Amino acid sequence: MKRAAILTICALALAAGVSAQGLRYDGFTGGMMIHTGYLGGGQLTLTDGANTFHSHISGAPAGIGGQVRLLFGRHLRVGSEGYVSTLHYGTGHGRGKNQSHARTGWGGVLADIIWQHGRWYPYFGGTVGGGRYQNITFQNPTPLDNVTEDNASYRSYGFMIAAPFAGVEYSLTDKVRLNAKIDWLFNLTNRHEDFATGPRLYFGFSFYRFKGE
Repeated sequence: MKRAAILTICALALAAGVSAQGLRYDGFTGGMMIHTGYLGGGQLTLTDGANTFHSHISGAPAGIGGQVRLLFGRHLRVGSEGYVSTLHYGTGHGRGKNQSHARTGWGGVLADIIWQHGRWYPYFGGTVGGGRYQNITFQNPTPLDNVTEDNASYRSYGFMIAAPFAGVEYSLTDKVRLNAKIDWLFNLTNRHEDFATGPRLYFGFSFYRFKGE
């Protein structure tokens, strides 16, 4: 169901661009974005053989990444993007609490359609690709870097992703735009109990170079 939805979005984007302007290459755009948001739903059960520990993985992530797109006609854009997102969680005190954290890295091929309303450029589309989830869980505080830890767990696994998104750009100049978007990352192929997902909010800049410039 999720895969069908994102593929439908990409197909609509492609069809809209082709029908409106054909596949005429008009330039390219790229930029960097930071993000936050709210992730939840991750639940992890650990055991040391005698005791059982439960961790709930949720909160606001922080991350960075970027994208590059080729422009075709007035509406269609096709390219790729990639991001790394880290979420600190757990119990205890201090920065990062007990330093437990889940890190998601992902990237893929994207397609979207964009419109112009004055200086505003709303868009929507989707990304399909792959990612890796790494989760380091500590049951005790970790005050020192050079001390081994008890009751620690490390998990790492890859998966295929789909990420529908919607956003808007605001033109500062002919070649520079502010960029904001929201997406939701879906794990399509290797979902585990500790995988946390939810809406991510992105903010950054996009730089344009049009054909003939």
